[in-house]
Amino acid sequence: MTASPPVAQESEVRKIACGNRTYVIRRFADGIFAVYDEAGKLLAGWPLTAVWPNQPITAQTDEDWCALIRRIYGH
Repeated sequence: MTASPPVAQESEVRKIACGNRTYVIRRFADGIFAVYDEAGKLLAGWPLTAVWPNQPITAQTDEDWCALIRRIYGH
């Protein structure tokens, strides 16, 4: 039996600033996104982020990510 690789190897992470709030977006290897606050608290994930485009985290600007977060989280 082999061990699973650590989550850090299975996901992309990007920190963005939206106004006076900082968010961490993580895209997992299966394409699912999750949004966390700076302290690591999960704010939004599947199914709320299921409609986000299936693309690398670097494919959008901070402003684009902020707009997506506002649509699902209301900030």
